Amino acid sequence: MVFIKKHVKLILVLTAVLIGSTWYIVKRENDYFTHLNRITKKFIGEMEKEHKFSCFSIGGSLAGNIKEISIKFNCYEKKSIEDARKLEIESVERFCEMINSHKKIRPHLEEFPFPSERMEIMICFCKEDLTNFPPEESISLVMSCREKLIYKMEFNDHRPDQTVLREPYSEAYEKVWGPH
Repeated sequence: MVFIKKHVKLILVLTAVLIGSTWYIVKRENDYFTHLNRITKKFIGEMEKEHKFSCFSIGGSLAGNIKEISIKFNCYEKKSIEDARKLEIESVERFCEMINSHKKIRPHLEEFPFPSERMEIMICFCKEDLTNFPPEESISLVMSCREKLIYKMEFNDHRPDQTVLREPYSEAYEKVWGPH
């Protein structure tokens, strides 16, 4: 008891520092996820409005900082490889633009500017009942993954999925927008 009476000021200061530090850490983490959620929600809203996409999955590698982001959409329209490529490139570039232009999220990015290679967007092309269009009418999905675009066909019977095309992101970008 004598120790506490002699060191009351020191104990109060240390307690205040501990509480303040804990509050700062919690607030910082909340801001990090709050900002990312706002950006993601705005992006998904744009994709729903402009392309009638329906988001069914959000994820990524977010422990400590933002390393990768993954968003998966359904699109209830038939698409050719060319149309799917354009949608994929436009989606990835738009989301990267939104992330890189948000000043409050920058300290939490693994690298700035946040590159397309850290973005995985998958667009599944299917009927509203989630069955696939016949393969001669539409591809089943396109996704960006580690600097590649992958296009697949899925069948309604039990045959395995087939990758029909794999191309470097940079080549797909040039086909849509021209050289950088």
